[in-house]
Amino acid sequence: MALGFLGAGNMGEAMIRGLLSAKLRSPEQVVVYDAAPGRGEELRRRFGVVAARSVGDLLRACDTVVVAVKPQVLPSVLSGISRDAARGKTFVSIVAGAKIALFEKALGEGARIVRTMPNTPAQIGMGSTGIYFPPVVDAATRQEVLALFSSFGTVAEMPREELLDAVTEPVLSRLRRKLPLFAGSIDFAPMVAVLVIVFLQRFVVRTLFDLALRMP
Repeated sequence: MALGFLGAGNMGEAMIRGLLSAKLRSPEQVVVYDAAPGRGEELRRRFGVVAARSVGDLLRACDTVVVAVKPQVLPSVLSGISRDAARGKTFVSIVAGAKIALFEKALGEGARIVRTMPNTPAQIGMGSTGIYFPPVVDAATRQEVLALFSSFGTVAEMPREELLDAVTEPVLSRLRRKLPLFAGSIDFAPMVAVLVIVFLQRFVVRTLFDLALRMP
């Protein structure tokens, strides 16, 4: 089955560019639907992806769908998806502040939800993303999602959903006071926060484990 994008603004386009550059999918295996007139056709011409005519067409073609709409339109988008159409699908949310419970309430228990927190530098291939996988998400889907977000930056898997919010505030507000905006608009604070988490996961924990093994 193809990989779908429900909404294809700047972040969605950056993800499409990253996964195609990494050859994770061929253009024909990527299906895009965006409510903005002409946006899907624009991406079809630029990348060779498939432009779906409706959300229903997108869901019929894809098992995994990246939800990349603006937070203010998310409730109306979800209300337009029936539970039957969502059953068995995996929805990967990059919508800021949208908790998994919101998706589950709208789409039903038959849908699997992955919540992520990519940051602005992902748009230039320098992203960092925090990801939370609920226990119902299988190993194959986890690997697919991790590979997707790794195609345009660093990834840190969070053990609990609330850690995504903890990274956002108040940690980021403190980092923003220390870090200047790149090119006047790119916020590097989320990337720094996730890189710290990656460092702790990959190096500090491993070092402590190695030291424990050497203890008499």
